[in-house]
Amino acid sequence: MAPVEREMWQSLVRRLNDTPADAFELNFSCPHGMPEKGIGMAIGTSEEISSMITKWVKEVAEKPVFVKLTPNVSDITKIAAAVEQAGADGLAAINSVQGFMGINLDTFDPELNVDGHSTYGGCSGEMIRPIGFKCVSQLRKASKLPILGMGGISTWRDAAQYIALGSDAVQVCTEVMLSGYGIIGGLTKGLSDYLVQKGMNSLADLKGIAVSKITTHKALNKQHKVYPSIDSEKCQLCGKCVTICSESEHQALSKSPAGISVDREKCVGCSLCRLVCSKEAISMGG
Repeated sequence: MAPVEREMWQSLVRRLNDTPADAFELNFSCPHGMPEKGIGMAIGTSEEISSMITKWVKEVAEKPVFVKLTPNVSDITKIAAAVEQAGADGLAAINSVQGFMGINLDTFDPELNVDGHSTYGGCSGEMIRPIGFKCVSQLRKASKLPILGMGGISTWRDAAQYIALGSDAVQVCTEVMLSGYGIIGGLTKGLSDYLVQKGMNSLADLKGIAVSKITTHKALNKQHKVYPSIDSEKCQLCGKCVTICSESEHQALSKSPAGISVDREKCVGCSLCRLVCSKEAISMGG
């Protein structure tokens, strides 16, 4: 990471050419105060600057060059296309999502307090995983470059999903910070066992397997219907699902001593009832 100065970037790369590193990852995406300095995320939100710096690095790099992209843009594929055209060998996605952690309602100080003040920074970990999934799948549809997927990976299942959505490999940071490097053994064993279970020979068989199933809202089948099914053995008749359904406008559920009933004429299949059931007594089906 460096300012928008050709000599700074090329000097870094020349010095690192002789190290054992296998590749370069260009940080065009860090939101932790770097945009105010004109670096990090400030670079990755501009197609022109991202392209220019990628070209500078490729002029002197003796190793593959990956560009780490920010999700804090309206269309991540446009930045990816710019750096691909500039010669990038691969993409890394995503970096932290810019956010603000909140305030103390007694003192009105920010929760991340620096002498009574704070600013916007990057949110990472599990909260950003859905955003990472979205960005990686978008990139895989738009580019044939290798993708290093990341953002909220804490289990082998998370890693497997990133690969199924188009990642060639995955990166883990926050979970290692929280749990230590010991998690890597579990991640690799979980992935290996999963491949055996699915009859796959390697991760290459898993890569991108789910991408074709992601489409547009317009293309979704509007005739597809699902309805809640109540497991009477698990149901405690607490009535929360009925309350939520009623207050969410549909009034499709009703409660009686005999159990929970579903009016399919009123049900829209939103699955809120399933989500609020703490006993996992509700499933959705046709």
